Amino acid sequence: MVKGEYRGDNTVEIRINLKRTRQVVNNLLEMMYNEFPPFDKPGRFPDAVVPSGVLEGSLEHRLLQFYGCGLDSMTRADGVYPSIAAIAREIDLKTLHQMSEVELIKRIRKHIPNLEMGRPVETLLQNSKKLQEEYNGDPGNILVGTSDSQIQQTLRKIGEFRQFDEEGYGKCTLLMKNYARFGIWSLSASRIPIKADRHVIRIAIGTRMVEYYREEKRAEDKTVFGVRAEKLGKLITDAVLQVTKEDNLSAIDLDDAFWLLGSRLCSYNSIPTCRNFCKVECIYRPISDNTATIFRPGTDKRLHYSKKPQSVSKGQTIFEFD
Repeated sequence: MVKGEYRGDNTVEIRINLKRTRQVVNNLLEMMYNEFPPFDKPGRFPDAVVPSGVLEGSLEHRLLQFYGCGLDSMTRADGVYPSIAAIAREIDLKTLHQMSEVELIKRIRKHIPNLEMGRPVETLLQNSKKLQEEYNGDPGNILVGTSDSQIQQTLRKIGEFRQFDEEGYGKCTLLMKNYARFGIWSLSASRIPIKADRHVIRIAIGTRMVEYYREEKRAEDKTVFGVRAEKLGKLITDAVLQVTKEDNLSAIDLDDAFWLLGSRLCSYNSIPTCRNFCKVECIYRPISDNTATIFRPGTDKRLHYSKKPQSVSKGQTIFEFD
């Protein structure tokens, strides 16, 4: 049982509706494969871009992904990965563990000035030293094997690195997804977990993939004071993984799709936008605190009017998704 905060009683059982999960997954992939906005423009996924001059799957590429994933926190992903590539053009990432803190601070401030993660330099140095000592400086060596149990073991090993050790799977799945994407690790795309970040959790709550029970009776969403993201992440990830396994769907594509929908289309925070452009069919968009740590179910934060409309012709309106 996972506990939430219930009005009058703090015990709420949280369950995942698998039928609803399957609907959300299929609708989201339909949007992606049919190139509905915001999936209609190329180059939307910053972690899927191989920097110019870098050989795909090479040690340099593996290190770029490893350190990029580690810093992909509380900042824009489309800024982190190009910035890590820029740092790599100035220093050899293989010798990162030998750098001084002063020198690394200069590089971080120069290329990622808006990074809000605490102690990024300490994170990079600690991870680099651990990588050198335990895996001969190559994050590709972290893989235990390709079976389901070995995938879980690999995720736990990734989680031993700083900033990857989040509740549930966290950014461990992000690194695994990208290593599978580029063939660095030969893993089945349907058998790896997605990253249940704030976008996924918000969509899961809003579509009522997440359900609340008290004494075996369904509790209305609005009666739950709040649920912590850390309590939901693994539950959502495991449910989605069950669907991708059973239906042989790509968790790589699905993880990308959740992220792009949540960070782009959902950011319009507009009921008309959702109804006109989205097939996922959220019932509401839950309120959360500023760090997306606690979500308040049952309260729709969306506006009842559209934002940034672009008139094309009489009776027709489209949106620019930047």
